Amino acid sequence: MNFDELLSRQPQNVQVAVRLMEIFAPSNFAVRRERFKHGHQFAHYTSGEAALSIIENKSLWLRATTCMSDYREALHGHDLLNKYFADEAARHSFFSAVNDCVPGAAEEAFQRFSYWAPREFHDTYIASVSEHHKGDEDLYGRLSMWRAFGTGARVAIVFQVPMFTEVGSHLSFNFSPVAYLDQHGLRNELGLIIENIRRNQKLLRGLSREELAHIIFANLISCVFCTKHPGFKEEREWRVIHSPTRWKSDLVRPITKTFAGTPQSIYVLPLNANVDSKLSDIDFAKMFERLIIGPTQYGSAMYQTFVKALSAIGVEDAAEKVVISEIPIRT
Repeated sequence: MNFDELLSRQPQNVQVAVRLMEIFAPSNFAVRRERFKHGHQFAHYTSGEAALSIIENKSLWLRATTCMSDYREALHGHDLLNKYFADEAARHSFFSAVNDCVPGAAEEAFQRFSYWAPREFHDTYIASVSEHHKGDEDLYGRLSMWRAFGTGARVAIVFQVPMFTEVGSHLSFNFSPVAYLDQHGLRNELGLIIENIRRNQKLLRGLSREELAHIIFANLISCVFCTKHPGFKEEREWRVIHSPTRWKSDLVRPITKTFAGTPQSIYVLPLNANVDSKLSDIDFAKMFERLIIGPTQYGSAMYQTFVKALSAIGVEDAAEKVVISEIPIRT
C-alpha cells in the first residue's frame, strides 16, 4: 500500500492535517513520504546501560536541549529564522501571504513565537533517533554512529513506528525529521512555503485567525528544534520533542539522572500499552525490530542479557533479533 492509499483511509481531520503539513513544512513532508515508501525503521544509538533501561521500563528518556552534544542544538535554527525575518523584504513577503488568507494571523503567530522561543530553550526535551537502512545496516549498524558514542558498551535499538497515529497528541510530543540547513537553505524553504500559502488561499481562508496563527507558530518552533548545521547531515536524525510547560502530558514525567557527573532533569516517555491503552501504537514490544550490539569485547555477555530482557517484556524470538556488530574497531 502506498502513501496516498494509506492517507485516503484516514479520517478527514487527519487528511486536512497532512495537507497543512504539506503547505507549511514541505521538505519535512517530503522526507516523511519518502521514508514511508522505503520502510520506516529507525535506530536509537545509545549506551548499553541506557538501552537496558529502555527495554526493562518500556520507556524513552528525553534530555534537555541545553545538555546535548551539539551545544548549538537549538540556537542554529533560531539564528537562521532571526536573520531571515530581519530582512524587511522577506518579512513583508511572508506576512502579506499569510494575512491575505486571514488578516492578522501572521502578527499573532509571531507574538506567540517571540514570547515562547526564549523559554523553549530551557524547557524542551528531546530524544534522537536515526533513519535505519534495512539490509545494509541490519548486521553492523552505522560506523559513524558507533564512533559518535566513543568507547564502552554501545547498542542500537531498531524499531518501526506507525505513519499515522494520534498518540503524539495524547503524550504531547512531536516526532519530526531534522533539516540540515544553512541560511541559503532556509531562505529557499520559506520561499517555497510562501508559494504554497498563495496557491492554497481557498483552504487557508477557511481557518480562523487562531487556527492559522497556531499552525505557523508550531512550524516556527519546529524549525528551531529540528534544524541543524549541514555538517551533521550523515546522522539522518529524527527527534522526539516535548515541551512540558507549553504542552503538558500527565503521562510524561520528569526524573533526575546524572550523566558524566552532571545531574539533570529528564522526561520519561512511556512506550507501554499497560500504562494507557491509547499507547498501544507505540508499545515497545510492538515497535521493536532488532537490537545491534556495537563493537565490544563483551558481546557474548551483552547478547545473553538483552535476549533475556527482551523476552521478559514479550518480544518473540528475541534470540534471533539480537545481533553483534562485527565492525573491526577498537573499543
